[in-house]
Amino acid sequence: MLSPTDAAYVATKKIRLGKAALKSPFKECVEALRAAFPGVSIFNAHYERIAPHDIPRLTVVVDYDEEQQKFFGGRGGYDKAKQAMAAEIFRDAVKAARNDLYDTRDLFVIFSDFEGVARIEANAKVKEIEIERLRRRLAADQIWAIHSFLDRVDFLFHTDAELNGPTDGLKNRLAEGYAALIAPHDEFGYLANRPIAAYFSSKETFDRDYNSSWFNYYR
Repeated sequence: MLSPTDAAYVATKKIRLGKAALKSPFKECVEALRAAFPGVSIFNAHYERIAPHDIPRLTVVVDYDEEQQKFFGGRGGYDKAKQAMAAEIFRDAVKAARNDLYDTRDLFVIFSDFEGVARIEANAKVKEIEIERLRRRLAADQIWAIHSFLDRVDFLFHTDAELNGPTDGLKNRLAEGYAALIAPHDEFGYLANRPIAAYFSSKETFDRDYNSSWFNYYR
């Protein structure tokens, strides 16, 4: 899952909010996955077919990124043994339910964390007008721009000298002010445990090193 519009995230969010429930064969699949991988919070197993080759894919949705990392091997890719185990668990659940709606041949299994996308979604819900009001209220003269992206927020002073000089606690006040803006959108409490990442730079650096481009800045 990469964005709040991904089908696996949307479906899992409904389950977590009590607006939907796991149904067979996914209920049995998730129960078996939890038994096979103790110590990992597994919320959902989402099946879909991926274009352009219509490949069947199962997304196993866990809670935290730290839990997702347990499914990776030594070279950065998924642990093939764990992928195979999850695929077999889903096949068994489909077979037991006598359900022929899901093609399990050549099933590709991925593991994704819910936390990362929930953080991105919460950050995206903070309105630009709220951000501008924060800038004007706390640092109308010192801060050139406040820009949010994915699960981070960037505060840009006008010059490098202002960025690196004494700020009398302004950086902390800005980070805390933004945390207050995002808090109402933190539906699952992730940001209360680990606040949104706050970064500080300057317009001088933005213009000089990134050609005044947010695309270059975040690349």
